[in-house]
Amino acid sequence: MQDPKRGRKILTVARTPSCIALAAALSIPCAAQQPATPPPPTPPSHPNHDATKSLALSPQEAHKALQATEAAHPGNTPELAEALIQVVYAELMASTTTQDTLATAERAEQVAAAAQGKDSSLYAVAVAARARLLLIMDHPELARPLAEEAVAIEQREGSNPEGMADATNTLTGICQRAGDKACALRSADLEVKTLRAFKDPDPLRMASALLDLMLARRMNADMPGAKIAADEAMAIADRAETAAPDWLPIETTTGSFYLADGDFQLALLHLKRSLDLNIKLNGPDNVTQSGVNANLAYLEMCLGHTSQALDYYAKARDLYRRRYGPGYSQTLRIEAGYGYALSCLGRTKEAVDLEVASHTMLREHIRLAIQLMPEQQALAMANTGTESYYLGLSIATQHPEIGGAQVYQELIRSRALVAEEMAQRQAALNRKHDPAVETLEQELEKESKAVMDLQAAPQSASNALADATS
Repeated sequence: MQDPKRGRKILTVARTPSCIALAAALSIPCAAQQPATPPPPTPPSHPNHDATKSLALSPQEAHKALQATEAAHPGNTPELAEALIQVVYAELMASTTTQDTLATAERAEQVAAAAQGKDSSLYAVAVAARARLLLIMDHPELARPLAEEAVAIEQREGSNPEGMADATNTLTGICQRAGDKACALRSADLEVKTLRAFKDPDPLRMASALLDLMLARRMNADMPGAKIAADEAMAIADRAETAAPDWLPIETTTGSFYLADGDFQLALLHLKRSLDLNIKLNGPDNVTQSGVNANLAYLEMCLGHTSQALDYYAKARDLYRRRYGPGYSQTLRIEAGYGYALSCLGRTKEAVDLEVASHTMLREHIRLAIQLMPEQQALAMANTGTESYYLGLSIATQHPEIGGAQVYQELIRSRALVAEEMAQRQAALNRKHDPAVETLEQELEKESKAVMDLQAAPQSASNALADATS
């Protein structure tokens, strides 16, 4: 797309879907369970306007392109900013992100700001890239302000609807992860409206946005509205060539919706299609199969196939740990599902211990995150950690012989999490040195001393005392 103000192409990102359903959030019984909490967005593919070229570069290719760009366009140039952003997304797609990736994203922001200013769409794209990276790194509390900034810039700038769609896509995923239902719905709705204004929106892009909207509506308990969005996404898929890697998340997310809607046959159809195609493309043990294995585990639980569910959970658990690490929030939610499956097989003590351990780690993750959030956002974030302690509580109450003290203690700590954080904030504010307050306190002390002196004075000072206290 051409920027009318600068006469050059604006970097846009060809996205894959923002939401692949990941960790199954379980409660008891299965009919009351909520499948698959929304995961971090899948990173967009490579930002190239030529649809005939590869949609995604490997990290090696992206770094090679960056070296060539630095030689051809040295300094703070738009071309360099775009190449840096490309490296970030290439590493996101390959699940090879490190602190060096974060440094690259920060450099992209700096170069974009110097090249075209902080009010430019290029800068907004760079900011959104860092927000997406921070979310993948399990920091929605840091990612959200950046994504909101990117959306605001794109709204003011107005020349890059593709960038607007990508920024809202990023914000939607962040709000879903942080449990902010209203934010997720607003952002997903804006994403779809933005794409509907395109003359010929890309089918994958449109289907992805509709599934973002489906998940947001599902979060807000609007299952009829969620079904409308899911059906429209599937109608697009039926007309498109979907035997490609970029469509795998579409199949997984759609399967998770039908799972939540209780249509297990349709759920199985989409989830198995996603897994079979993934295995065909990537082999049988690829980390990108983590989400679909988690949803298949949940499905098997709903069908009463506990042993099969445990096998899928074990597989998903291994893939999540390899992909994100054992302390990642979504990995910990998978541990909750695995623990519930253990309890159904009679391994109740092992199940409760696992539920408590996973929730303790998740609670600590949330506690650190909400320190940077406003109160309402903190409350929403705290609610994302309820599944594992509810499961532990359910198991403990059904099996009192195993002892439930640790479960009840964890429940109390979790319920008090936000209140404790708000109290600590207020105490910190009370301790904070404020020169203006100190001046007022000194004046008040001075006036109080004057009144006390007049009170101790002879009777003739009574008129002065009345004046001082009037």
